[in-house]
Amino acid sequence: MKNSKSLVELLDSADITYISETEKYTAIANAERAEYIVEVVASATQSVKNFFAKIKANLNPRTMKHA
Repeated sequence: MKNSKSLVELLDSADITYISETEKYTAIANAERAEYIVEVVASATQSVKNFFAKIKANLNPRTMKHA
Protein backbone atom coordinates (compact mmCIF):
# COMPACT_ATOMS: atom_id res chain seq x y z
CA MET A 1 0.00 0.00 0.00
CA LYS A 2 2.99 2.33 0.12
CA ASN A 3 2.73 2.92 -3.63
CA SER A 4 -0.88 4.03 -3.44
CA LYS A 5 -1.95 7.58 -4.14
CA SER A 6 -3.11 9.93 -1.43
CA LEU A 7 -6.70 11.10 -1.32
CA VAL A 8 -5.67 14.57 -2.46
CA GLU A 9 -3.96 13.12 -5.54
CA LEU A 10 -7.06 11.07 -6.30
CA LEU A 11 -9.26 14.15 -5.95
CA ASP A 12 -6.97 16.10 -8.28
CA SER A 13 -7.13 13.38 -10.91
CA ALA A 14 -10.94 13.00 -10.67
CA ASP A 15 -13.40 15.05 -12.68
CA ILE A 16 -14.69 17.49 -10.08
CA THR A 17 -15.55 20.36 -12.39
CA TYR A 18 -19.18 20.23 -11.28
CA ILE A 19 -18.42 21.36 -7.72
CA SER A 20 -17.48 24.83 -6.56
CA GLU A 21 -13.99 25.87 -5.51
CA THR A 22 -15.11 26.03 -1.87
CA GLU A 23 -16.40 22.47 -1.96
CA LYS A 24 -13.18 21.35 -3.66
CA TYR A 25 -11.00 22.94 -0.96
CA THR A 26 -13.24 21.51 1.75
CA ALA A 27 -12.94 18.02 0.26
CA ILE A 28 -9.15 18.35 0.04
CA ALA A 29 -8.94 19.58 3.65
CA ASN A 30 -11.12 16.70 4.84
CA ALA A 31 -9.00 14.21 2.90
CA GLU A 32 -5.77 15.55 4.41
CA ARG A 33 -7.32 15.49 7.88
CA ALA A 34 -8.46 11.90 7.43
CA GLU A 35 -5.02 10.81 6.22
CA TYR A 36 -3.38 12.49 9.21
CA ILE A 37 -5.77 10.79 11.65
CA VAL A 38 -5.06 7.41 10.07
CA GLU A 39 -1.30 7.99 10.34
CA VAL A 40 -1.59 8.99 14.01
CA VAL A 41 -3.74 5.96 14.87
CA ALA A 42 -1.37 3.61 13.01
CA SER A 43 1.63 5.13 14.78
CA ALA A 44 -0.03 4.85 18.18
CA THR A 45 -1.02 1.25 17.50
CA GLN A 46 2.56 0.39 16.53
CA SER A 47 3.89 2.07 19.67
CA VAL A 48 1.51 0.11 21.90
CA LYS A 49 2.42 -3.10 20.08
CA ASN A 50 6.14 -2.44 20.61
CA PHE A 51 5.53 -1.61 24.28
CA PHE A 52 3.74 -4.89 24.93
CA ALA A 53 6.35 -6.83 22.95
CA LYS A 54 9.06 -5.43 25.24
CA ILE A 55 7.04 -6.36 28.33
CA LYS A 56 6.49 -9.86 26.96
CA ALA A 57 10.20 -10.26 26.26
CA ASN A 58 11.04 -9.13 29.80
CA LEU A 59 8.56 -11.56 31.35
CA ASN A 60 9.79 -14.55 29.38
CA PRO A 61 10.96 -17.13 31.99
CA ARG A 62 13.83 -18.30 29.74
CA THR A 63 15.47 -14.88 29.91
CA MET A 64 14.99 -14.38 33.66
CA LYS A 65 18.14 -14.77 35.72
CA HIS A 66 18.09 -16.32 39.13
CA ALA A 67 19.58 -14.48 42.06
